[in-house]
Amino acid sequence: MFRNSDPPISLFSFQDIVTTLIGIMVLFVLLLSLELIEATRIFEESSPVREELARLREQRKSLETQVEEQARRLKELAAELDSVSDMSEAELLYSRQRVEHRIDSATKACSSAEELLLRMRERKAEVEAAERELAGRREKLQQRTAQLEQVRRNGDALQRRNEEQREELRRLANAVSIEFEGDMSKQPVMVECSETGFRVKRLDSPEIREIPFQGITVTAEIEKLLAVLREYPASSCYILFLIKPSAAKYAEYLLNQYSLGMSSYEMGMDPLYEREHCF
Repeated sequence: MFRNSDPPISLFSFQDIVTTLIGIMVLFVLLLSLELIEATRIFEESSPVREELARLREQRKSLETQVEEQARRLKELAAELDSVSDMSEAELLYSRQRVEHRIDSATKACSSAEELLLRMRERKAEVEAAERELAGRREKLQQRTAQLEQVRRNGDALQRRNEEQREELRRLANAVSIEFEGDMSKQPVMVECSETGFRVKRLDSPEIREIPFQGITVTAEIEKLLAVLREYPASSCYILFLIKPSAAKYAEYLLNQYSLGMSSYEMGMDPLYEREHCF
């Protein structure tokens, strides 16, 4: 077996570029995370506005109760005025003074209620403006969260791609090339033998056929392998066994069975390191 003397292809420059891109994406994710934390802090600091709105609503209910009470008192005053015609002049004077006093009290109470309602409306407008601002911040926060999630997905995709590139680099580093000499009228059928099973490939075909080991012994798998090899014509093919160190325990039995069942085929044999592969 001859190894390719050309220098292996180096993809370390591409790996450096991918690693740099991942570092940039991680930095971008950290910056977005800091902005998200700051936006959350601002949102939590604005939470007393809601408490203030609840307090104003309670004040409004109290004022509405006071207005209803004043209306009830005014109705009582109107009923008392209806009975004035039955009173004497002294009684009318006394009742007039009492009614005027009650009217002044009611007027003052109504003025206070109106002032409180006016302040409440102003405060309500401020709270509504604060709620609109909070809604805008919340929408912006959701947009940044979506951007952060997209950045995370892109980072995961880049990481998966980097892993794939590393796996491809490892595969290329363990790949070996084979040069065939002699009668080129016959195509080699390569059989890679390892601890996990057999891999079969004809040189001029892209198809790879795998026969994994299923049990403790390899007798049945060897019979399947020989059946597969018999599908290739002996007149135009010859068999090349590529034996890894882990296959040494059954290699002798395999070659004996091959000699008994396929004596008309030409064959060859080469060793492979455990991590190497030809196809």
